Amino acid sequence: MVLLLPAAATAQPPPVQVAAVVGDGQVEISWGIRGDGQAWDISDWQVKYSGGGESVDWQSVDSNLEHGSYTATGLTNGTTYSFGVRAVNSIGVGVTSGAVTATPIAPPNAPTLGYTLVDNDVTLKWDVSSSAASPIGSWEARYKENSGDWSGWGGLPVSASDRSYTHTGLEYNKTYTVQIRAVNAVGASGSSNAVEFTPVPPVPPTVTLALS
Repeated sequence: MVLLLPAAATAQPPPVQVAAVVGDGQVEISWGIRGDGQAWDISDWQVKYSGGGESVDWQSVDSNLEHGSYTATGLTNGTTYSFGVRAVNSIGVGVTSGAVTATPIAPPNAPTLGYTLVDNDVTLKWDVSSSAASPIGSWEARYKENSGDWSGWGGLPVSASDRSYTHTGLEYNKTYTVQIRAVNAVGASGSSNAVEFTPVPPVPPTVTLALS
């Protein structure tokens, strides 16, 4: 007769699929266990992180024993933090995951908008302050015609570093109102000031005939 005994528990292997999602002053870390049967009797998860001269040692996380998540709050935007995760079981602490780094950021600052109108072509021009703590990823605009409703926000075909955009072929004698905003991974800035302009057709030249 062959007697089959249960395998002895061992220290946990490192968690897998460790990922980070940045927020405003915070980072959410998520992870899972290995799917090859090497996850033994997990009783707890622990997380540690450091960055910007700050260090938080291992602390227990109230999470699902098959996968988990932890949100570190009160972080400094623009500072890169390094995170580690490990499991705990009856044997002790497991192997620490590979380090995962993430940099929390704030939404961008609201831009200040101006414009130049030449015939029925308008060039929007804007200014905004940005930094590593509130970077800009893209630009969006919305508009309304005459006294109509605002359109939805749509992306401008410019790069994050651009500060102008030219739109051609506007309709004469129609009043346009435009706002823009900056966007990054956390969200959108406040709306810019609204600018309003009305293209008017060129005045045809006056022809004077001299009769002899």
